[in-house]
Amino acid sequence: MLRFMQSAGATVTFRCNDRPFTNAKVRLDEAEFFVDGWMGGPVKPDRFGVAKVHGSAAEITQIDPYLRITHWCNRSGMSPIQFCIDIPPQFINYGREVKRYWHIRLELSKKHPKQRNC
Repeated sequence: MLRFMQSAGATVTFRCNDRPFTNAKVRLDEAEFFVDGWMGGPVKPDRFGVAKVHGSAAEITQIDPYLRITHWCNRSGMSPIQFCIDIPPQFINYGREVKRYWHIRLELSKKHPKQRNC
């Protein structure tokens, strides 16, 4: 079976109440037909709230990468919030190296218009 190595990556800037936020993590997953597959991470943001995640997967068809976000913004002593955001197809390329990173800024105190349940 012929499979093509494909890569994707994202640079995520986390904010909570308009301040850099570090109590979060991001993982890069790939939507499979039967199960979801892990591609990269989890990665925690630096002191500026920035995290960079990337990965590769071999598939027959185009991969469907998404970011799995877990955070504790406004969640003191409570369970974290988790949601997913799909990476746009223009940020997927053939090969093992990411050629173009998707840059996204997430204000975690609000719902992002592209977020969905995982």
